Amino acid sequence: MALQVTFRGVKHSLPWTQDLVTLQDLARLLASELHLDPESQKIVVGGRQLVPSATPDQPVQAAGIHAGSKILVFPKASSEEIAKLQAVPDQRIRGFDDELLSVMRRRQNERSSTLPSGPHTFQRFESWSRPGLQPAPSDAMKLLHRLAADKGIVGVMAQHRWTVGTLTEMPPEGKVGVSAMCILGVNINRGQEISLRLRTDDLKGFRRYDRIRETLIHELAHMVFGEHDNNFKELNSQLLRESKSYEWTSARSLESFCN
Repeated sequence: MALQVTFRGVKHSLPWTQDLVTLQDLARLLASELHLDPESQKIVVGGRQLVPSATPDQPVQAAGIHAGSKILVFPKASSEEIAKLQAVPDQRIRGFDDELLSVMRRRQNERSSTLPSGPHTFQRFESWSRPGLQPAPSDAMKLLHRLAADKGIVGVMAQHRWTVGTLTEMPPEGKVGVSAMCILGVNINRGQEISLRLRTDDLKGFRRYDRIRETLIHELAHMVFGEHDNNFKELNSQLLRESKSYEWTSARSLESFCN
């Protein structure tokens, strides 16, 4: 059986041979087939994130990779890219009650709010694109913008001073709640990129907004903790509570403004 690899939304079937023993061997295979530097690879398999160059001698079987495995491949951020992301000014922006109220004043009759500005938000957006895709990539982009402007997400990111380089749409892989491997989101290099699965299994629509939003909060918790340990679970629960509190505060502010 071949190795099933998804890279930049394109699926590849790569040969599996007896020479594929360590993560270094896997990195060389990916470099040969995908023209991706072995030192700049990051993969996701079974919900786990791996950097082959960090543990090159680790056996692929110990990493949960075998013939027929499905993996996602991402380019790992270079030192220059990380430095550029970290160089974003760590400055305070105005109070979030004022910010959210200002947004609502301008767009009270619209479904989505103006995209937030400043360092502690998403800097870029990218939707999945392929011929004949419906809903259209432009609709997916609107959904990404809606998530970025979500009152709870805006508040959480600003409170923790988190900057995410790019918020992207992840091509669906596996069936939700059915397939052994089904990734709903991934946080690459703690904020270089967060990728979310927006579409339903049949590609005929989008998943429920509240479910996608929960996945985004889950990935924001990975800004601090990589593993799904108790520290991660506590932070994830904390972020869910905080996002709800910002929604409540914003609603109360709008009510006072309207009265």
